[in-house]
Amino acid sequence: MKAIEFHALDYSATPHAWVVDLYRLRKEVFADRLSWKVNINNGIEFDEYDSERTTYLIGTWEGVPLAGLRLISTLDPYMVEGPFRDFFRCEPPKHALMAESSRFFVDKIRSRQHGLTQV
Repeated sequence: MKAIEFHALDYSATPHAWVVDLYRLRKEVFADRLSWKVNINNGIEFDEYDSERTTYLIGTWEGVPLAGLRLISTLDPYMVEGPFRDFFRCEPPKHALMAESSRFFVDKIRSRQHGLTQV
């Protein structure tokens, strides 16, 4: 039985092809489809939280990236401390066993092309 496989990939200055695809898919989802005001450069969505402290979880089907998210330790700068700070009354957590998950998405077009969702 085929299954969606998940891969943890660390940030790299010369990223794995799936990570490059992830940045492009994030642009399509967050900027093009959802109209978020995110950093776009050379057709990809990439910001200051994509750094050597970042791990990406990428879901693939038959080697094709379909879903992803970004994980950042709360010991490092993360989005709840930055652009989302005003949404919280309490202090953002700082704990070695806690990570922020952001930029989660599932590519609906690719998922449908592979017969993984219903229209």
